[in-house]
Amino acid sequence: EFFEGIKGVNKLASSTKLLAEAQAKAAASTREEVVGLQLLFSVAKDVTLTYAQRQAAIDKINKSYPELHKNINLENIGTRETAAAIQSVIDNLVRKAKLQTLIAEIAKLSNNADDAHTLLDKLGNSPIRGQLLNSISDIEERMKTLTAQAQLLQGTVVDNNTGARAGAIPDFKIHED
Repeated sequence: EFFEGIKGVNKLASSTKLLAEAQAKAAASTREEVVGLQLLFSVAKDVTLTYAQRQAAIDKINKSYPELHKNINLENIGTRETAAAIQSVIDNLVRKAKLQTLIAEIAKLSNNADDAHTLLDKLGNSPIRGQLLNSISDIEERMKTLTAQAQLLQGTVVDNNTGARAGAIPDFKIHED
């Protein structure tokens, strides 16, 4: 029983490491997209480039970001309104990445809590039972905190393809013993 408990605790720790790696990949992907959008915007505004180069950048922005409603053109690319619209898209990308990361972390914590409860049932009166109960409590508190953070972000994220607000945060079960 004791070794089973140690294996379970190690499994929880390794899943946390995998989640951190996934979050790092998501952050890198978002950074790449933000840098790409900023580069396109910069090219589109650069009057030293050819009409075709600038128009190609504008076309790519309008195609990639439907929430801009294809309103960006050579005439308005240098305006404050366009810069604000681009910044709004960037802010939305960052919020969306944060929301996706929070939801993924909540799901992983939910799985960890389920695994820990299964392990707890197997342990009986093992000496590590108290430690596992504390870990479960910590996991569930973290889930509550992350869910609250995700709910705050939820209303501010817009789907790039549909323009709709983000959907509901999944309802993960917190075990009550």
